[in-house]
Amino acid sequence: VYVVILGVIFVGFVVLMYRHIERQKSIFLGLKQAVG
Repeated sequence: VYVVILGVIFVGFVVLMYRHIERQKSIFLGLKQAVG
């Protein structure tokens, strides 16, 4: 049971980080278009 809980937390953390990086990438691309 403990391993399953760890796995769920790990997957959730990875998804969170991925979405955060995607959002930063889109903001960065928008800034590049605004400047360039």
